[in-house]
Amino acid sequence: MAAALWIEELFEKLPKGLGKPAQTSGLGQWYRLQLHAKLDPEQVAKELLQWPQVEYAQPNYLRREAAEDSLFAAQWNLVDMGWQNVTSGDLGPVVVAIVDSGIDYTHPDIVGQLWLNRAEDEGVPGVDDDGNGYIDDRIGWDFSDAPGLTGTGDYLERDADPFDQSGHGTHVAGIVAAVAGNGIGIAGIAPAVRLMVLRAGFNLSGSGYLQDDDTAAALVYAADNGAQVVNMSWGDPQPSPVIEAAVRYAAERGLVLVAASGNEGTSDVFYPARSEWTIAVGATAPGGGVLPFSNYGPSLDIAAPGHAIWSLLPGRGPLWPLPMWPVWPGRFWPDSRSGHPQKCAEPWR
Repeated sequence: MAAALWIEELFEKLPKGLGKPAQTSGLGQWYRLQLHAKLDPEQVAKELLQWPQVEYAQPNYLRREAAEDSLFAAQWNLVDMGWQNVTSGDLGPVVVAIVDSGIDYTHPDIVGQLWLNRAEDEGVPGVDDDGNGYIDDRIGWDFSDAPGLTGTGDYLERDADPFDQSGHGTHVAGIVAAVAGNGIGIAGIAPAVRLMVLRAGFNLSGSGYLQDDDTAAALVYAADNGAQVVNMSWGDPQPSPVIEAAVRYAAERGLVLVAASGNEGTSDVFYPARSEWTIAVGATAPGGGVLPFSNYGPSLDIAAPGHAIWSLLPGRGPLWPLPMWPVWPGRFWPDSRSGHPQKCAEPWR
């Protein structure tokens, strides 16, 4: 295609005999195009759909990052959910993939809660010990890869360090699985689970975003590497064929996928929450009742506590009650009132 600066496969093929190649699901037929800056990705996608060889084409959208512990008494959400009646043995062992902005994996309330890829942890540095196509993926992977955008921090290429640079993913992780009963911080809803850290978000213009190709790749990784639950605390009204393909890929392999409905107070549940393969979660107030800002409608499946939920920040600093974020399993959605998602080079198939 003459208008593209470069074209590459979105889901890379693995060497024969290694790992679980994503192309067995048909996802290997997705490609990513880098366009000239003067071109409109929406228009190019429409033109590509006229080709008989192309089944789907879309812009690469950016989606908004929608016990006796010291602060246990402030965690009204645990009481509302009957947390005190559940033993830790009832909730594990379960691997929960947090597809978000990463996690501060050094935080004292999180460091012992991480999923560990033992083949890589006990293997040789710089070698793909388990043959899954990812070198040194001990606790997950950083899928952020947006060199065409003017972001900040670590966002130019994918790597083995999924450390959180915005705080969003760490807050989600704390809600899900912060250590219970250690005398500090908070108690997570499911402290017996283990967290797979899949970073797909980065900072852009002072806010956190996740790009469709990165989130789709993270979902495929979760499905291929042992996750049982996936948390997606982000979204937008705009649907995405490539995310839909990845969500379906994960669901058909037995994963439970949960996503935030959005905080616009409208009847338009955000995507991917409204996908038929996900559980869409709204937000409730103390004592019950859906909060006014929580999106609703036929696609909403359940609602959970989502107002002034205490959780973690990166570093060993203070914890903070942040309003309007649905929880369990780890749902989290900032009060975003942005319009249409931003877009850049598009995946196409």
